[in-house]
Amino acid sequence: MPASSAEEVRPSAEAQPKPPAPSGVVLVDTPTQRELTWIVDVLGRRHGVINTAEIAQHWDPSKLHGPVAIQSLIEGFRRWGTDTTNAIVDKIEVDDPAYLRAYVTAGDKRWRVVLSLEPSSMKLDFLQWDVVRDAGTGNAQ
Repeated sequence: MPASSAEEVRPSAEAQPKPPAPSGVVLVDTPTQRELTWIVDVLGRRHGVINTAEIAQHWDPSKLHGPVAIQSLIEGFRRWGTDTTNAIVDKIEVDDPAYLRAYVTAGDKRWRVVLSLEPSSMKLDFLQWDVVRDAGTGNAQ
């Protein structure tokens, strides 16, 4: 007997949609969160593409020792940006005036991002990112 239009048809467990991606954290206008906003914009929308003018705007010059350091930063962002389309901040763990530890998610990847600011310039003087788990499986990478 055919199902009537009033009956609910449920898809199999395999066809169930995946839960939505994390909605993200609303970032506020603090020095550390402004830098995190810039980093996530570079990663999530621009695929890691940055230039020397942006580096000068966001990085304390005392931490960049010549063209090699600048080129390494440009290449590092470019490599990281290959996995970060539509990146969002899904958690901020520590946010001090000059130090921030947060988690950024893009697709099945999740990174711990640690940054600090040089207190006199309030520009970046340290940035580290590490893959902490595959967001789809929860497995460490």
